[in-house]
Amino acid sequence: MLEFFSWVKWSDNGDQLLIGDWEFFVDTLVDMGFSMSGRTSAMRNFYSHGFKLKSDGRHRIPDENGVVWTILQHDKFIRDKPELLKDIIRTASLRKN
Repeated sequence: MLEFFSWVKWSDNGDQLLIGDWEFFVDTLVDMGFSMSGRTSAMRNFYSHGFKLKSDGRHRIPDENGVVWTILQHDKFIRDKPELLKDIIRTASLRKN
């Protein structure tokens, strides 16, 4: 059974991931066994897997509940298309040597 989380959701058309509370998002992923230390670490993981930042919330007006959403998008991360997930791969390191 799928759980509903008020701090993370799909966009209306299902092609974007919206995150409204980074603390809960990161804590939940850490509880699930993912290794990250906070928002910056999570964003680095998204970027290294090809996600694009569409809005980080700094210049957005809060919704009717006061939530300012961070919006991320990936061509292979689409609601109801789990068969595309296998095509999301980690790209080269973002660090410069």
